[in-house]
Amino acid sequence: MASGYRLKWNGREIARDVKAAAVRATEQTTEAAAARARSDHGWRSRTGTAERSIQSQPPAVAGDRIEGQFGSYGPEAYYFIFLEVGTSKMPADDTLRRAGDAEFANHASRVAEAFR
Repeated sequence: MASGYRLKWNGREIARDVKAAAVRATEQTTEAAAARARSDHGWRSRTGTAERSIQSQPPAVAGDRIEGQFGSYGPEAYYFIFLEVGTSKMPADDTLRRAGDAEFANHASRVAEAFR
């Protein structure tokens, strides 16, 4: 007795679409974290150099692994590490960590939105 049901497997296409959504969401998340870090910090900016050094990088994709990065880039703000982790005379501000914590919490919802 033959069944009247037919199933078409779309697994590869779905996996491709999920990966593309994850890449888009990762880029959105790192861009949002960089923007938050640029605008929400506890140190006083004199020249704007430290803020301008905070950037996101395009997601790196290797197989099924997707990595997103944001941080302080470039030699102009060589001192940013001291703002972030502090010194013996200045407390740490944790600008990047706080921005990452706040924005990475939204990553899953960004993946779901990008997949729709």
